[in-house]
Amino acid sequence: KHIATEMTAVYPDFNARAFLKRANDGLAELSIMQRMARVSESLHAVLPLSFEESLEVLRALAPRLNSGFVSISLPHYVATYGAHAFEPSMAALKYFTTFGSAEFAIRYFLRTDLKRTLAVMHDWSLDKNEHVRRLASEGCRPRLPWSFRLEQIQADPSLAATILDNLKADDSLYVRKSVANHLNDITKDHPDWVLG
Repeated sequence: KHIATEMTAVYPDFNARAFLKRANDGLAELSIMQRMARVSESLHAVLPLSFEESLEVLRALAPRLNSGFVSISLPHYVATYGAHAFEPSMAALKYFTTFGSAEFAIRYFLRTDLKRTLAVMHDWSLDKNEHVRRLASEGCRPRLPWSFRLEQIQADPSLAATILDNLKADDSLYVRKSVANHLNDITKDHPDWVLG
């Protein structure tokens, strides 16, 4: 109801009734990650807009949401519906991660276009915002909990090495903890690489 209310505030033509019907259908049986996905799928089903137009509405919605976890549905929207629009999707994930986290969503782009996405994440590792810098490390963790593994980075951790180098002595403890978790992931497969 909160999402529907805030969507209506930023997009008065929003069909809140249709959204709530879709979003609430069988909701009690869904896991927390499935609920997050249901929200983005329900938004997509009732927004009669192009992907880029929908992003503008969702950008306006993001600061109005009352929970960082609720905000994760917005990056999920990007991952699910933005594969055809790489640059707008990257810009949206960078923005949305400041309200929750885009660590799960960025992995879909890493899986389909690793080199290009890692190049963007390298730039993010130098960003002034700690949430964006954290996404650069957390999003490319080989074994991120609650997500699929990134087999290419798991096999070759050097693919993300420059990102970790940029962040290992970051001013933000939030970012350094992500780097530590990333390195811990690597030790499961390449302990000598981490110690080297």
